[in-house]
Amino acid sequence: MWEALNTTYRAIPSGQFRSLRGHNTFRWVRDRAALINGTADATMTRDEGWHFLMLGRCIERADMTSRLVASAALSAGVGAPWTSTLRACGAYEAFLRTYKGLETERGAAEFLLLDRLFPRSVVFALNRAEQCIENLEASSHRAGFQNDAQRLLGRTRSELEYRSLSDVVADLPAEMEKLQRTCALATEAVTRRFFAGAETMNWQGVQL
Repeated sequence: MWEALNTTYRAIPSGQFRSLRGHNTFRWVRDRAALINGTADATMTRDEGWHFLMLGRCIERADMTSRLVASAALSAGVGAPWTSTLRACGAYEAFLRTYKGLETERGAAEFLLLDRLFPRSVVFALNRAEQCIENLEASSHRAGFQNDAQRLLGRTRSELEYRSLSDVVADLPAEMEKLQRTCALATEAVTRRFFAGAETMNWQGVQL
């Protein structure tokens, strides 16, 4: 894991990354990310470090997917934005298999937002993030949720799953903006809950 991270990091100041052009740049980033994620999945103990890694990844995926969906909705009618969006999420082949090759804007939005089996869909990412928080808390509460991040993510996931798709897609940019605010608030809540006590202390010396 360390070697994969360090090799990626050192390639940037060395000039190797700068020498890449066009699609090769994005391919390099994609391949390095896949290597790091694959190494983590195959070698990391499923302890707190793993759950924090997955929590961050899932919140980030939900946020980034929402931005791509909003962009596609704003570009509707210009070219083929949903095809490009599906490809950007690595979802095109999975989408075609799921929808039997029938490509529609509504189907693409539904797949990227609500599919429970595709790992980059918003609902999948939010659900996995909730599980990570539950594992990090390592305790169960008989009533309600004590963790603000879990409450925010769970409420947003439930709203997406139980509302009709027509209501969600009626104004996708606005809905996706709400989702992005939720991800930002959940990130802040995770920071307060787990990392606030680890902030660096400012020591003031005594002048002798």
